[in-house]
Amino acid sequence: MLTTDSYKEMIENYMDDVCRNKISMQGMKQIDKKAELLLKEQINDLIKQAEASGFEKQEGMFENEEYLICYVGSVFSIYPSGKYYLPFACSNVDECSYCNHFKDVCHVCNGHGSIDAKLDMWFNEIVDEIENYWMEGGEGDPTDIFVCKMPETITAQ
Repeated sequence: MLTTDSYKEMIENYMDDVCRNKISMQGMKQIDKKAELLLKEQINDLIKQAEASGFEKQEGMFENEEYLICYVGSVFSIYPSGKYYLPFACSNVDECSYCNHFKDVCHVCNGHGSIDAKLDMWFNEIVDEIENYWMEGGEGDPTDIFVCKMPETITAQ
């Protein structure tokens, strides 16, 4: 599972072994490629977990709309940062300590100012690319994460 801490560890190992405390663009591409594979594997595992557990029908927002839904865990255990964000409360997000290594945009956080934000946004982008599946937060507890999909009768048409 890719977490913010394991991602930072990958960077630190690369810096110590190869770059002598400097991070090159090429080095970050290698690290990000490995991280992306880990995130895709993590997301596929969540979908497999949902398929194995079984989906329940959920009423959609519109009349006669329904989809399938399965609880897979909370933001704290699923997202790489393990954090829940609110626009007015960002004190739980660590600033990127690598930004001072770059003249322009930081290659580590991609200019987001936080590795947490980069990895969580990346996680969401990968989920958005998966056909017929998506993830959503809970209505009662927004930190609950559900894997969702359309019923096969709809997707087969």
